[in-house]
Amino acid sequence: MFLLENFLLYQRFYYASFQLIKEFIPFSDLLGFLSLYKFIKKHSFETQQPCYSYNHNKPKSTMNRRSFLSAFDSYFFVPSSARVAAPPVSDIQRPTSTLAPQTVWGEEEAKHLVRRATFGASKKLVNYVQGLGLQGAVNKLLISLSAPNPPQNATEDNFSNPTDSWTIKANANGESNGQRLNSLRAWWFGLMLEQDYSKPEGFNVREKMTLFWHNHFVTESQIVDEAHYCYQYNALLRKNAIGSYRTLLEEITVNPAMLRYLNGDSNTAFNPNENYGRELLELFSIGKGPQTADPIGDYTFYNEDDVKAATRVLTGWRHQVQADNTISSYFTPQFHDQKAKQFSARFKNYIIQPAGETEYKTLVDMILTQSEDPLAAAKFICRRLYRYFVYYQIDQFTEDNIIAPLAQTLFNSNFEFKPVLQQLFLSQHFYDVLNRGCVIKNPIDYVAGVCKEFDVDTNGSVDTPQAKYNAWFKLYEEAMEMQLNLLDPPGVSGWAGYGQEPSYHEYWINSDTMYQRKGFTDHIVTGVDANGLMLSIHPLDFLKKNLSQAEIIDARVMIDKITGFLLPAVLPLTQAQKDILLFDALLMGLSTDPNYWTTNWSKYTANGSTMEVTQMLNSFFTYLLAMPEYHLS
Repeated sequence: MFLLENFLLYQRFYYASFQLIKEFIPFSDLLGFLSLYKFIKKHSFETQQPCYSYNHNKPKSTMNRRSFLSAFDSYFFVPSSARVAAPPVSDIQRPTSTLAPQTVWGEEEAKHLVRRATFGASKKLVNYVQGLGLQGAVNKLLISLSAPNPPQNATEDNFSNPTDSWTIKANANGESNGQRLNSLRAWWFGLMLEQDYSKPEGFNVREKMTLFWHNHFVTESQIVDEAHYCYQYNALLRKNAIGSYRTLLEEITVNPAMLRYLNGDSNTAFNPNENYGRELLELFSIGKGPQTADPIGDYTFYNEDDVKAATRVLTGWRHQVQADNTISSYFTPQFHDQKAKQFSARFKNYIIQPAGETEYKTLVDMILTQSEDPLAAAKFICRRLYRYFVYYQIDQFTEDNIIAPLAQTLFNSNFEFKPVLQQLFLSQHFYDVLNRGCVIKNPIDYVAGVCKEFDVDTNGSVDTPQAKYNAWFKLYEEAMEMQLNLLDPPGVSGWAGYGQEPSYHEYWINSDTMYQRKGFTDHIVTGVDANGLMLSIHPLDFLKKNLSQAEIIDARVMIDKITGFLLPAVLPLTQAQKDILLFDALLMGLSTDPNYWTTNWSKYTANGSTMEVTQMLNSFFTYLLAMPEYHLS
């Protein structure tokens, strides 16, 4: 096992090194990468060694924001003088705040809400959200939206008609099907980037929840293998994003993409297939819980007999492409197990009587309401929700004072999700300073966050439908290279960064993804090529839109304002870090006088020459966006 782990590690290192050399990365950068390799070897992700210090015997869990990413300082080329030692773990603990209503509301709270509940935001949107007040902001965030216009493909759809879409046309195979899937990915990324708050979707939790459900009710396009199925599945998640958990469980159970993905379409009374029945209980609805001692091998919330009984309930379902090119599922009585299904004491020995095509709804209701612990299913999904929006560690205090009350709200609301989200987003616990700046951004948050903070997709010439799709697809590709491939999670349990013990969000960071992250931010400062269209953060435009002349002309004030917006306020920069940003990054080592920036900015405002200030700002933002702090939300 040791040899295999080291082989995989060396193989990955040599591949990444080859990529660096191929891109003509300077030798000094390679030295930084060697330092990264030493760290990866020490904390091999193949062996799943956690990099956070956590003692499960302590009544409180501990969290150290910088302890993981600070190990990558050499890779970020952070000078030793500017490196920040992480505070002792014992000095930082998990919060003891509750779901009591939050009373403080300002810019920092608004930033926290938009970054956790959406995919980041421009300063303009943050100001707008702050102006709504906490209750108004959460109300707008949770507005139910109408379905967006469907995705389009340049090779077969008329962009001048936004409803002309391959989703209502005949199935395609091979390259055409691949083009459709890519247009679906690009279209979805475009929905995530929306931040025009004059539209209801400009500030809304829907797409964040759609991604949550995609990671929860997993399907993979490589297995489903048909774009129509994938679009219908994606639309189902979006339609129920903040709606009924009960309805979503029912509809996903007989969804054509899910039937194909987990072999529900081959599950018959004569040849049962347990794939979906098992995942329904283990991953989708209630979870295993710890194994029991009596009887040995059983799980807390279900046992193997329950898997078999659930499988029998779900026999007889098929899917088809109808004459109008829509996809549907249908029930075949001749392949259904017509006998009563007896469940274990885990579900109070519940019996589902023969009822044909409605039995699956009875099964869902039983899981949600007939467990020995009536809140078991509600707690299960609330824990997943908490780890997605708040933090990955759930200690006993959090379980008792956050998870249990949220689960009770879900149960009392007949499993409607909106009241749960409202309770969480209005709570003191959500805005607690210990819950800010403590989560590593996933690839979508990272890529979309850069774009939204700098208005990347609205700069330049991204104004035609085809150009927008090119831009959206390029950004999807960037996130895919960082190991979050929309429509293709790595397995039925979803992405490890969202819920896999022991490291959770640390799984987003490894030797491959750090190279991709730094490469993305390095390139987008000056321009990322999206099929001939250059996507850039346009540093000069960002400055003029977000800062006053008085703030810009003073280099130190400007740096404070920019870092105050882009970096977590709970991780204040040291003076050494600010000096590096000023003298090495902004002034590029050309001067030790902060007025050097003032002089060049004054020349720009006087004669319009952008060359010097553009070079300085490019250098500054290249460094800033590579700082470990920027990877935290």
